[in-house]
Amino acid sequence: EKVPCTDRVHWVSSPLLRSLIGDTIFETIKEKRGHAFLGPSDLNTVRVRLIASAIFRGAHDLFPRDGDRDNKKAKTTALHDLKWEVIIFNNEKAKAYSLPNGKIVVYTGLLNCLNTDAEIAALIAHEAGHVVAKHNTEFSRMIPFHDKLASQRNEMEADLIGLKLLAAAGFDTDEAHGSWGL
Repeated sequence: EKVPCTDRVHWVSSPLLRSLIGDTIFETIKEKRGHAFLGPSDLNTVRVRLIASAIFRGAHDLFPRDGDRDNKKAKTTALHDLKWEVIIFNNEKAKAYSLPNGKIVVYTGLLNCLNTDAEIAALIAHEAGHVVAKHNTEFSRMIPFHDKLASQRNEMEADLIGLKLLAAAGFDTDEAHGSWGL
């Protein structure tokens, strides 16, 4: 399968397995730390989810359901089946991560480092970039010699896809660049 935007070929698990992995990890997180998730009416949650909804719409616009009919571009049908969601975790760490089922977890410590909606959008777009590229379920990550260069490549791909998602969602990519300096 090809990674959108870079056309790098990689082996990934099936959409069903990605969903199962993401759901299982998310349920485990909720069981252990669910008390620390901010509720849907919390101002941080409302703000971030509003911003994220634009990024997710941008993903659907940027990556059509059927991909390129000539099979030259990455197929992205599975993206349209994701139940994208952003959850805010009340923790002082500057951290965020994504799961293969479209769940994105953002820590309040990282939110406190971001000043503008565009910077928050850049963070969400980067994490969504990992989901779009299916980085979490690459078979190469499951072998012991998955190296630092491969991790850096994945981060650069998520940055590239994230910038495209930002633009597709209507955010100023120049204004958002501050979030990459964290």
